[in-house]
Amino acid sequence: MKKLLKIDYSKLKPMDVFFSHSKKPSGALIRLAQTLSFRAVSDEALPNHTGIVTESHGQLFATEMGPKGIAENSLEKYTTTKNQIIRVFRWVGFSKKTVSEYGLKELSRLRRKQLDYDWFGAALSSPLGKALFGWFAKNDKNSDFCSENVFSILRKCGYLSFPLFWEKEPPSPLQMFYWLSRSPDFEEVHDAVTKQGQHSV
Repeated sequence: MKKLLKIDYSKLKPMDVFFSHSKKPSGALIRLAQTLSFRAVSDEALPNHTGIVTESHGQLFATEMGPKGIAENSLEKYTTTKNQIIRVFRWVGFSKKTVSEYGLKELSRLRRKQLDYDWFGAALSSPLGKALFGWFAKNDKNSDFCSENVFSILRKCGYLSFPLFWEKEPPSPLQMFYWLSRSPDFEEVHDAVTKQGQHSV
């Protein structure tokens, strides 16, 4: 698949939170479910997925919850015309090395545990999912979906300013995206991803 974006790995750090936009039907459906707006389906500024940048053997990867569970994948998968990283944020608390190292160890522990994907939890994080499944489905406390995993890791690392009700109703990728983009505790990592042919400033 043709690459559209270029990642500047020098601007990324372990435990950065990334958000991505997929043009695949599943990505479009997630955005529709999150917003109940058909305009959101094609809005390239809105995410349908989130994950955390991790480091292994000196290389940076994307650790994320997907349909097959939690996994460490290449960040290059998010540089194509169909699947793109759109924003990256960094919690100021991770400036302390001990805190970021704890986060990386926790993610490693979850990979060893082979944490499963929470399908109903992912559905219930959206208004459409609640309308369709809320009368019988429940969030599985023994598994995660993508933004639930990011929420859980940040809380365990010491960020406690999230809405309290997220503990029972974990956020969708879009809710997490809006929270991080507006919080003074998170800095946007600019120019970590640029279009091919462009240069980072």
